[in-house]
Amino acid sequence: MEFQNLEKNDRLGQGLESLLGPISQKGEKVLSLDIEKIIPAKNQPRKHFEEKALEELATSIKKHGVLQPILVKSNGTNYEIIAGERRWRAAGLAGLHKIPALLKTPKSGEDHFWTLLENLQRENLNPLEEAKAYLMLLKSHHLSQQELSDILGKSRPSLVNTLRLLKLAPSIQTWVAEGRLSMGLAKELLRVKSEKEQKRLAEKCLQNQWTVKELRKNLAPTEKQPKSPLPSWTKGLVSRLEKRFSHRIHLNFKKGKGQISFHFKSEDELKKLVEKLCQKTSHF
Repeated sequence: MEFQNLEKNDRLGQGLESLLGPISQKGEKVLSLDIEKIIPAKNQPRKHFEEKALEELATSIKKHGVLQPILVKSNGTNYEIIAGERRWRAAGLAGLHKIPALLKTPKSGEDHFWTLLENLQRENLNPLEEAKAYLMLLKSHHLSQQELSDILGKSRPSLVNTLRLLKLAPSIQTWVAEGRLSMGLAKELLRVKSEKEQKRLAEKCLQNQWTVKELRKNLAPTEKQPKSPLPSWTKGLVSRLEKRFSHRIHLNFKKGKGQISFHFKSEDELKKLVEKLCQKTSHF
């Protein structure tokens, strides 16, 4: 990966600056750019910006201004956002005509990496946007799940559980993204293999306002895996044991390991069985 100099082990969970270095380098000038000359990032994982949250940020910007410059790169005629689209949108809502920005010249692919990290570290992505951002980082930068969890300061199981949401039926993914279905319900629906059945149960959840517990009650029991057939030679062994001890015997045998269990119907049968087992017997 092109960004392995990030010293992941020393920078876990410390935010974007700890991963990419200080936002403002010594001697770097903060520019005041026309908002209209700035365009969103092409690979922005966020597809939905909550209106209320943007209005709240716009109110704050009216009072205090934009406290953290956005990061941009030049595409010749305009400036493309690397990090800070939410601040740019809120600044527009606040009626600002200019916004503080740092002009960067990222290496190939580096701007994409920064955009995704900015969103994952600073922005409130919905679970599906978060999952898609994880997937983009894993694929485009050839990271392992453990490497990405280390960079983000998240546990690997948490990251994996979020990624699994992308296996849901498309309509269910939309409901999760919209907040209509909780993460808890989504995780339970992942146990259902059929997309048709997933959707049917998801619709029931919405119609009846099921809790996770109620959904579990309505899930079909997991199909049992067929048991591996016992080797042919064990049949004769079981038959000889049953004849020797006059009890039905069950043999569980797999890959050279297993257990033998004796079945009995009463306390007396158990006592007699124990006596027989304790007797010295010749090889049979």
